[in-house]
Amino acid sequence: MDSLRPPDQFKDYVLLEQKAVGLQLYAMHAIQGFFQTEEHARALIGGGYPPLPVEELYVPPSRRISSSG
Repeated sequence: MDSLRPPDQFKDYVLLEQKAVGLQLYAMHAIQGFFQTEEHARALIGGGYPPLPVEELYVPPSRRISSSG
């Protein structure tokens, strides 16, 4: 297989990506709360787009939820 050419099953995706103005991916990489560290939770919360300001990462979830509605 030529390393510069994608496998045949991806040829349609390559054409779509060439025409795309944006690309979004979805993948579950979350660890359930019981096993999740504070650092991991902050990385998940702050990893969106647009990114949250650093000070927002330290707002308790209860305050974040009550101020969003």
